[in-house]
Amino acid sequence: MRPAMTTIAGVLGCLTTAWWGSVSDRKGRLFVSRANCWSLIYQDVVFIAVFLFPTRVPGGYWALLTGPVVDGFLGGRMASSAAMHAYLSDVSDPAIRSRIFSEFMGLLFIGLAVGPTLGAFISRYSAPISAFYFAAGLHVIYVLMVWFVIPESL
Repeated sequence: MRPAMTTIAGVLGCLTTAWWGSVSDRKGRLFVSRANCWSLIYQDVVFIAVFLFPTRVPGGYWALLTGPVVDGFLGGRMASSAAMHAYLSDVSDPAIRSRIFSEFMGLLFIGLAVGPTLGAFISRYSAPISAFYFAAGLHVIYVLMVWFVIPESL
């Protein structure tokens, strides 16, 4: 199932990222980030619903494939990353832009290193689904920040 999910999200993301890039030029960087937020929340809801009610969710475990489809149509990680980089470029002073990008990438890779370890600790000392609830909670915080706190770039 995992290779199919990755393939679906990757192919659809490749097909839609250029379109989302042009949308971010016309409507703003946060517009694309806000649209992409819906895929995060959708995937979390579908995953938790399938875990809790595998026989009552239409399609059962196959419903998990709808998450990458939604993610791919909303640009996926590629469009989200492009919008974030464009936003950083828009709001940073050219003299310190390389430092800002370095710090951003450093924080991103710290998250990629710490996330699985934290998830393993949460799963080990509580129910395995708790790590996914924790991730969903972090996604909700991210969505609230993108929608209500971060200003649009000019």
